[in-house]
Amino acid sequence: MKLKSVLIRKIVSLIQGRKQGLGFLFFNVSGNLFTFLISFVLPFLLSVEGYGYFALVFALHNVIIAFFTFGLDSSIIKFSIEKKSSSNVLFTSFIAWLIMALFLILVFLILAWFVVKLKFLNIELKPLIYIIISAMMISFQRIVLAYHIANSEVKKYGRLFIFNKLVQLILVFVVVLIYTEKIFLNLLPYILLVQGLVNLLYVFFITFVKQTNFKTVTFKSDVVELIKFTLPLSINTVGNLGYSYGFNVFVSPFLTFAQLGILNIFTQLGSIGMMTINALNSGYIPTFYEQYYLNYKKAVINYFHYIAQNALIIVISIFIVGSIYKYYAYAENNNYLLSYLSIYLLGVLLYSFKSIGSNYLIIRNKTILISSITVFTSIFNIFSGIILTKIFGFAGCVISLSVGYFIQVLAFNYDAITNLKKNKI
Repeated sequence: MKLKSVLIRKIVSLIQGRKQGLGFLFFNVSGNLFTFLISFVLPFLLSVEGYGYFALVFALHNVIIAFFTFGLDSSIIKFSIEKKSSSNVLFTSFIAWLIMALFLILVFLILAWFVVKLKFLNIELKPLIYIIISAMMISFQRIVLAYHIANSEVKKYGRLFIFNKLVQLILVFVVVLIYTEKIFLNLLPYILLVQGLVNLLYVFFITFVKQTNFKTVTFKSDVVELIKFTLPLSINTVGNLGYSYGFNVFVSPFLTFAQLGILNIFTQLGSIGMMTINALNSGYIPTFYEQYYLNYKKAVINYFHYIAQNALIIVISIFIVGSIYKYYAYAENNNYLLSYLSIYLLGVLLYSFKSIGSNYLIIRNKTILISSITVFTSIFNIFSGIILTKIFGFAGCVISLSVGYFIQVLAFNYDAITNLKKNKI
């Protein structure tokens, strides 16, 4: 009877995890439809060069956002789950974020001056500063979203996620439809600034003004503990330089604007796939944490099966969507090849399994190892991307990005696989 009751509890836990995952999936898909519309409709409204410039600014903005999260979007999940009795985890995270953000923005402003002076990017200093400020304001939203994931607050997660995407959609299309392409591109950094301000005000209202179920007080020791834990994770943001948006920025000098635009479409397709897979994975994270301490081997195997079932269907669906889009938008473009898209999406499929190793290392408090893996694989992918893109053009760019995903997955899961073979925690 005891065995039967344990089995029933596990089955119920798995079903609950799948339901929560579907909830996160629904809101992620709904919100990312707005990003999808922006990325896939703008090529019909802008010139090839104009869309390429938009892709560059969009990529730069997202890379900077990742830096300003400082890894708090990962650590807040751990602290929220392990300290369920604490009602001020979110406010403590805000204080920690604010302290680190004020320091980092000074660093970025100095870097912005050098970027403009050395003409590394085709952008002026003032718009670049607006992009940096906007990225800082939007970054805290990602931390709050992670907090809602940890507490299985699907509806709160959905409202916040969709709001930010909707604001961006409205601002972009209102300006691009009213003004000429040149004016739109000049106003783009200002659009991002307005989006960041509106988003931050909304986050503060629903989090610290409207909510009353947690304390808006914290202790110095809690903030220090959180910063010490998350600082090694903050180095992980360097990993964003080697993949997706960051990768696009670094290889952009070796691509035409047309190729950069297509690369953005590929990464947008991949991003939607990853976000969808991660949404399903998010609902399973609490279950993985619980099973980890009961039966480590079974926890890893169950998580692997869970990801595989979801990821394969999603990646195939993304490929079909990308194929249809090529027919309507890039039928005569020699750079938009389905073979390139297939290679890239294979990397996305393999990348889905990073979640197993990542959560395993977080549970084991191996944040320094996480940082080392992320930084090393990112640097490798950046250099290989630059070299292969410079030699083989767009084909080398796509192959490098896909292989980079695979290498990072192997590195992240090495420790988990080793312990799985030993069948010990």
